[in-house]
Amino acid sequence: MDPALADRRARELADRSVSIYCPGHALVELFARAGDPARTIAWAEALAAEDPTDAEAHLALAIALARARNAPRARLSLEAAEFWASVRGVGSRRLAEVFLEEEQPIEALAASRLALALAVGADRQRAFEILIEAALAAGRSEDAREVLRAYLSELPLDHHAAARARLYHRLGDRSPSWLIVDAPTAAVGELAEPVAPWSVEAREAEARAERPGATARVALEASLLLQGIASDGPLARMALEAFARLAAADGRHDLAREARLEARRLPDGP
Repeated sequence: MDPALADRRARELADRSVSIYCPGHALVELFARAGDPARTIAWAEALAAEDPTDAEAHLALAIALARARNAPRARLSLEAAEFWASVRGVGSRRLAEVFLEEEQPIEALAASRLALALAVGADRQRAFEILIEAALAAGRSEDAREVLRAYLSELPLDHHAAARARLYHRLGDRSPSWLIVDAPTAAVGELAEPVAPWSVEAREAEARAERPGATARVALEASLLLQGIASDGPLARMALEAFARLAAADGRHDLAREARLEARRLPDGP
């Protein structure tokens, strides 16, 4: 492809359009695929100027700037992309992947941390995995190991092997030896507790990120209540106390009081 000819024809197409918004995204994609970051940046800037609320335009600009090794401007564009995004955290993860491709691991680490801070639901798993990869690329093996521990704490025990396998496949020859070590299982029998799908703390934090009455929050609260009444160990007490805090925040004070009373009947240690 002749970049100059393509750019000239692209401008002619844009001039014939009512708004650059119509052909803009296709043109940004065209020059990105052609490996022309300068023209990608120019068209993404024009698109973002046309509609400052267009999250995809800001993200395309951030990615083009990252490929041009202009990390400070890429971070600014990412902030705009996340501000206007309907689903937050996805753009940060995509930019982290680009920074890794461009061998900018410290920038990838910053973007992946933001992705994890913003992500909810299934997106948290993807954010954890890119953060681990970025930490390893930056030479921070112990940090990566700590992130892996936090990641696995949010998963059921029977999902740990699959998570490790995904990371091993993603990292290939760069996989550290500690990644393939089996998770310890001896403590599970000692607690005499049903294994929670993810930690009490993680579910409470995720529920607080949702508005009261939202489907996701109600489901998380229900899982905590179910864990609290299904057994009588210390984890059950933790689950009931977390449920009580969430119920109080929802304005359901009678239910919160009953949950606290029930929790006090349970042991608070192993």
